[in-house]
This record gives sequence, structure tokens and C-alpha cells, in this order.
Amino acid sequence: MPHKSATMFANPTKSENICSLARDVRGLVIPAYENQVTWHERDLANSANERMTFMDASIMIDFMLFRFKTVMENLRVFPKRMRENLNLSKGTIFSGEVLSALMQKGMGRDEAYAFVRELVLQNENPETGKPKQPFKKVVLASTLIRAQLSEKEIKQCFDPRRQLVHINSMFERFEKK
Repeated sequence: MPHKSATMFANPTKSENICSLARDVRGLVIPAYENQVTWHERDLANSANERMTFMDASIMIDFMLFRFKTVMENLRVFPKRMRENLNLSKGTIFSGEVLSALMQKGMGRDEAYAFVRELVLQNENPETGKPKQPFKKVVLASTLIRAQLSEKEIKQCFDPRRQLVHINSMFERFEKK
């Protein structure tokens, strides 16, 4: 795709590479766990894979940390565009919050999931795949949800600040290191 070479639309290849290497590192954990069983036997059955797995894991983790540092140092954030993208869903992104609220009121997870999913699908324009109307309006109009949740509780589900409640503590953890 030609537009992917433009800076604004560039593929996040470095991040994807880190995720891929993390799978390889996790794969190297299995031989390490299996080696623990035979350490008391004082034989050399695990020496070959230890020479390989420790070295490979160390090199990959070092590379991943360096690459992650580079990604974070060069990260460009476009808050206005992020908000536009979030608004494209017309609140559908908060369906998980509605699901959680229903479960907290005692509704079973499978039942709540099926119901909220059905509301999302009913609100979807079949031609475009986009929501027809704001999801909050759909939820407020639902008699089943209104029987479980008050208007105030429903509105709380659509408050984006709830997703950011722990943001300061997360940044503090990074700053301490």
C-alpha cells in the first residue's frame, strides 16, 4: 500500500517486531523450566540448550529494550486525531463498560455479553458497518438495561475519564525507574 510509506501512516514495524520477538523469548522459557527438573541429577543433558537459550534470550531482550526505547523516544502523538478516531464509533467503544456494569448488577456474563452485542449489531448500518446513532442513546432506550442500571450509571459507562483514572500512577511507575 503506497500510502503506508508516508510518515503519518507508516506501519509500526518496530513495535510489531518487538511483539514477535517476545513470542520467541517466551518460547525459550519452556526449555529453561524443563531443565530445572534435572539440575539435581548432575548430568550434562541440559547444557547444550542452556548455552543456546540463555544467550539467545539475553540478546533478544537487549535488542527489544533498545528498540522499545527508540520507539518511545520518537513516538508522535496526535491527540486531535485520536479523539476523532474514538468518536467514529459513536460510543460503541464503551460497550465493555456497559457489559461490566450489567455484570456488577448480577447479570451473568454470557447473558450480558449477548445482550450488549445484540444492541451493537442492531445499531450497525449494514451497508457501511458504522453505527447509526450514538450508542449511549441506544443503551438509554433499552428497557432491559434501564431495569438494571439507572440513567446516572449508564452515563458513567460512557465517561472516558474512567479509562484514565490510574494514568498518573502508571506514569509515576515509569518515572521511578
